[in-house]
Amino acid sequence: MGSKRRILAGGEPLILYNDFLNNFSFRKLEQDHHRVLYSPLSETMWLLWRDFLDQSQGKSHHGATRALSILEDHMHAISRILRTKALLKMI
Repeated sequence: MGSKRRILAGGEPLILYNDFLNNFSFRKLEQDHHRVLYSPLSETMWLLWRDFLDQSQGKSHHGATRALSILEDHMHAISRILRTKALLKMI
């Protein structure tokens, strides 16, 4: 039996990725053959680290800022690759 629907799940990481804290909601949807697409943990972590650096006023975090920039570049590259593969499957 195929998936009924694709459901994009986003929100607070502790709730999103913890079955107990989300009352097993996503697991129940998956058991009902829905496909739950979770927001990428890499993007969640990038936002958390970016917010931390933004709030660290006056402190130099050049190494961390550069590493976040590299991570962002990698996430964009992966997104482009996956998008291309998805488009090729549609042909």
